[in-house]
Amino acid sequence: EMCGLAPSRVLGSLAFGAGGWEHASIRMLPTGKVEVVTGSTPHGQGHETAWSQLVADELGVPFEDVEVLHGDTSISSRGLDTYGSRSLVVGGTAVVKAAEKVVAKARKIAAHLLEASEDDLEFTGGKFSVRGTPGTGLGIQEIALAIFAAHNYPEGIEPSIDADATFDPVNFSFPHGTHICAMEVDTETGMVKIRKYASVDDIGKIVNPLIVEGQIHGGLAQG
Repeated sequence: EMCGLAPSRVLGSLAFGAGGWEHASIRMLPTGKVEVVTGSTPHGQGHETAWSQLVADELGVPFEDVEVLHGDTSISSRGLDTYGSRSLVVGGTAVVKAAEKVVAKARKIAAHLLEASEDDLEFTGGKFSVRGTPGTGLGIQEIALAIFAAHNYPEGIEPSIDADATFDPVNFSFPHGTHICAMEVDTETGMVKIRKYASVDDIGKIVNPLIVEGQIHGGLAQG
């Protein structure tokens, strides 16, 4: 019987055409709910969960108020879909950029309603408030309802805080890691037994630890 370690290192450039672009749209409904339309189509990767987390964090709205729509060309006519381990890096960034545009639009309307300068507004936890008076302010979901009524908003501003964004990365993503397998081999029969397996991956910023762990386990199972 023989026992040994088998290290394996990986460094890859993932995505398509230096990352490939991706598109996202965010619609703020008067009910306070948020619709996210993505060009990425999940098939087990957990996009709905991760995208909802990103939007909830950026807009300061409850996770359960976010709905992710995908896989329907009648509502999502733009997108390069899902492949090459690019979805969160590229599609997720498009979602974040769309959310940032929503906040920027809402800031202008909040400044008008609060009779303050945009520069004097702070946005924390989904709420705009005048700097120095955190106890008063307007939530972004309140602004969505106010702009839907469309009777009090600044001149030159359209009555909507919906937003679209396209993200086109300048390069691929470059994941890397090292896996080590401790195994025993029966020299007479060739039978192999795995005694211990260690996986170390440079993941970057993690949105959902459980989904990431599942992806790692899936990669291990596929070899």
